[in-house]
Amino acid sequence: MKVTVARIGRAHGLRGEVSVELRTDIPERRFGGGGGGGAAPPPPPHPGDPPPRPPRRGGGGGGRGDD
Repeated sequence: MKVTVARIGRAHGLRGEVSVELRTDIPERRFGGGGGGGAAPPPPPHPGDPPPRPPRRGGGGGGRGDD
């Protein structure tokens, strides 16, 4: 049985730090002891989906995300 115990937020900062929103009322029991759990792998792509684009380098986009 799979149980959601936390939600991982988007990466930020120079090292890609993430925020974690706990979804459990007993985090010391779920996260204590050094781990052992794991994140679920990403779902496989659907057959008609385009391949992922590589990250853009440099500036000049104004931060809007459109090309």
